[in-house]
Amino acid sequence: MLIVGMAIMPLFLAMTVAIARLYSVQRNNAVRLELQMATTASKEIESFIVSQFTVLEEMEVLHAQFALEPRVRDELFERILFAHDAFTDITLVGEDGRDISRLNRVLSIAQGDLIDRKSREEFVRVQSEGLYLGPLTFVKGRPYFILGRALRDQNGFAGAVFATVDARILQEVVKSASVGGEKGIAYIVNSRGIVIAHPDLSTVLAEKDFSLVPAVHAHISGETGRRTDSTYTNTEGLEVLGAGMPITISLKSGESSRPRATGWYVIIEEPISIALAEAYRVTRFAVAVLAGVLLLAGGASLAFAHRIASPIEALHAASRSLSEGNMLSRVSVNTHDEIEDLAHAFNAM
Repeated sequence: MLIVGMAIMPLFLAMTVAIARLYSVQRNNAVRLELQMATTASKEIESFIVSQFTVLEEMEVLHAQFALEPRVRDELFERILFAHDAFTDITLVGEDGRDISRLNRVLSIAQGDLIDRKSREEFVRVQSEGLYLGPLTFVKGRPYFILGRALRDQNGFAGAVFATVDARILQEVVKSASVGGEKGIAYIVNSRGIVIAHPDLSTVLAEKDFSLVPAVHAHISGETGRRTDSTYTNTEGLEVLGAGMPITISLKSGESSRPRATGWYVIIEEPISIALAEAYRVTRFAVAVLAGVLLLAGGASLAFAHRIASPIEALHAASRSLSEGNMLSRVSVNTHDEIEDLAHAFNAM
């Protein structure tokens, strides 16, 4: 059996190396596919946000043209509000941080509803950076975020325009990016690891914390600047291969044009059993083949050992009988080899 084991060992080592390489290749392919899906989802959301900022840019131009005609300006702003389904509220703010006018798709805005935003984050950020993208919030179960853009004239900063944007597109994106059911899932988290978009809306409304999920933690902790992928047990108790991408937007503000972090991350998870299904099938086949080879080799070695040991045992029994005085002791061996010759010599004694 030792000889059989030594003979099979090269086959075992070769199969082990081949399977290990297959696992590596298939895992890399699965990660590449997940990153492509995450990138596609990220780009779709980026495109949506940029398009909304473009509308604010148009409003900046209108404000400059009709600054002395507020009634005309407000009429144009109202047309923009109802022409873009994603906008639910538009607010024009003066350079002192006070609301000048506000339009809402549903509510009637009175003078008393106008506020002073001078100390609020959105105004401070727009004043200093030119643009603002607010965090996702939920109102009656619907997601929204606020966009802001600075208004400028020949004297510099002249105020800001803010828009409240319906963010249901995030839910639509993760649903389309999820490959469904047991095959995988996509979701989006914010900079604290809180889920802000998920195929299961109850997960979002519950503001579940996924910060300890490895693919999420690597992003929010700053361990990776561009991408991450890892194998882990997800919140549903499934062993998954997860990969993620940050959502960034490219906008021009003044002379600056650089990608801006949103603090949102797209995460794609796929069960290991699906991601490495082909490698598992090959492994099972290789184990079956190796077991078959071992069985065949073991059976052959036992048969060979029996073929050698049986005639030797017969000779031993005959010689013991002869030593006990049985002069008629004979042995019958038909191996057609030296052992048979030895048996004939013993019988001729």
